[in-house]
Amino acid sequence: MKPLMMVDTKTAQIAKEMLSRFANKSVGFCFLDTELRYVEINDHLAAINGIPAAEHIGKTISDVLPQIAAAGAENELRSVLKTGEPIIKSTVTAATPGSQDESRTFLHDYSAIYSDNRELVGVSCCVMDISDYQSLLAGGIPADLTGLKSELTDRQREILFLIVQGLSAKEIASRLGLSRKTVEYHKYNTMAKLKISTTADLIRYAIKHKISQS
Repeated sequence: MKPLMMVDTKTAQIAKEMLSRFANKSVGFCFLDTELRYVEINDHLAAINGIPAAEHIGKTISDVLPQIAAAGAENELRSVLKTGEPIIKSTVTAATPGSQDESRTFLHDYSAIYSDNRELVGVSCCVMDISDYQSLLAGGIPADLTGLKSELTDRQREILFLIVQGLSAKEIASRLGLSRKTVEYHKYNTMAKLKISTTADLIRYAIKHKISQS
């Protein structure tokens, strides 16, 4: 039997506080200690991995997700721990138990986490499965969004396209030279037109209506 992982109170508290921010988010989150062992993980990421959250705790990423670790995730995590520099919007493609041996592409942000006295305690990971959006990443805005064109303005379609790519309102605003409030206005006006109440449903609607097809 594998020995229980001993996590100091300070690290456990920081990990738990961070987890609480992602408890009900549609973004995967986990906190790894300096040995790359899982301290906390939210249910969304556990579902992506295809393994119950409790079965991650105390195990390393290479124990739980050997293909993901080998595809570059472990090296990037170790780099963050060594340098303190975050890795933002990197991707890794590999199979997980949750994908039933089918390779998927994951977008992730890794950040070193420090205690109040600047002691390195671990690394936080935010993860999204962007496999369904890959055809969007290499293309431009389609001329016809099939079913959306007649209902949405050009600006709304442009912003919707970038939302499906995974960009935040701040990133979209920077790319298009708009204010964040303007981007959010267009987003929620689009949702109101389509009678959609969540971003996840908005993305599903766009994919269903072949937004990725020119």
